[in-house]
Amino acid sequence: MFSPKDYLLVEWANVRRNLQETLRFRYSESHIRDFYAECEERLDYIKKNLDATSTKETSDLREIALSLDNLAHLIARVERSHLEEFSWPFGDALAHVAKHICTEQLALQREPLFFFAAEGGINSYAIRPEKQGPSAVDQKIFSVIFPRSLKDHVLLHAILAHEVGHAAYATDSILHDLQRICETLIAGSPVATPNGMFAWCKNNIGVVNKGSSGVVAERHASWTEEFYCDLFGLILCGPSYLCAFQSMLEPMALPKGTASQFVPSHPPFECRMIALVEAATELGFFYSRDRKDKESLARTFDAALIDKASNLRAAGHSLLISRNVRKATRELMALMGRFDDLVFPPLDFELIQKLDRALERNIPPTEGIVAGGKRIRQWEDRVPDRIDFRHILYAGWVHWSNKRKLPIYKEVDSMEKLFSTINRLCSHAILQQQSIGWWIHNLSRKSHDGSVEKGNPR
Repeated sequence: MFSPKDYLLVEWANVRRNLQETLRFRYSESHIRDFYAECEERLDYIKKNLDATSTKETSDLREIALSLDNLAHLIARVERSHLEEFSWPFGDALAHVAKHICTEQLALQREPLFFFAAEGGINSYAIRPEKQGPSAVDQKIFSVIFPRSLKDHVLLHAILAHEVGHAAYATDSILHDLQRICETLIAGSPVATPNGMFAWCKNNIGVVNKGSSGVVAERHASWTEEFYCDLFGLILCGPSYLCAFQSMLEPMALPKGTASQFVPSHPPFECRMIALVEAATELGFFYSRDRKDKESLARTFDAALIDKASNLRAAGHSLLISRNVRKATRELMALMGRFDDLVFPPLDFELIQKLDRALERNIPPTEGIVAGGKRIRQWEDRVPDRIDFRHILYAGWVHWSNKRKLPIYKEVDSMEKLFSTINRLCSHAILQQQSIGWWIHNLSRKSHDGSVEKGNPR
């Protein structure tokens, strides 16, 4: 029979052994080094506390057990993370733009680590922020979950921008500002209060049981955060987020008239879609409204989303107040603009036209890495500026929208082949841009003796 302390000592050794077996060759050297270093620090901290705690201090032992349990779960999730199960160039690019806002603004806080793991289902995208762990923690580790069946569909991965919003909401240094924006977002609407939300659900989606006041308050907080995360995802990934959102969530929406026993954890798709199109309009993301030749490329893309929201609004699905959605969008845009590379960058439609033509020729949508088709002979001959991965996603969605309406793609097999091809080409383009980033970075750090130093590509 074990005493509680002896059992925890044995389990501590087991967790340490698991850590040593984790990852191996699955990730880059820097990922392994950072992950090991952070977990080793946490294990050392837990061990010191465990050694200093007597068997009689049951409450302290329980806290240590919870810390060890959380770390064991984290290691197991990272152990299931495999590079070949996800478009790692997209994951790397997303982690780059997300890391600053997810970093606590403390002197010891380091940039967070992101690991990607597959799960079942067809819409199981999620980011699991860490719960508060040992006080020694100064580097968060986020587990990013995605559907295994959609591993190659990089256009749909834009939905992960919503999950980055949840991760940001778990960051204490900006939580107050985000809560204030959330208050603006729901102000004056039927869901401004928990009781108002329940009354709306009872009248509109057939909820019949209020449950406890605590459950309603919890659902109210969840709805508010979901609406905010939708805006966050839109500002981060641009119009591509809106397309991924509609494509993945509309099939899962409850049919009209479907009764629910309790208030659901998420607001209805229809209400969220209307709010998103309102926010996208505020941000100027419907480019074909400019009525210029280049922007006309996006006409089909824009019309599909605008018409979808208009039809939902006509059917009585509006929930949030339009002016408050727009105001909250501006406030969130200002907050996110404080962090490097976080906001969807301005679009150049001449570039989008080039990327679209590349997709039409079945090649990755990039500008190429050698200007004018000439070989680069001097270090000073620079490649074109890197193309932001979110612009590649947008070009992919625009190309899909324009090709999908052609008669040849009405058949399921042809349609699926087209979408898979566009995703593959866009994924290759993002990979190429990552390589260009490394090349440019290494050139800029070229030492005087002609060698090239290793470093961060950004």
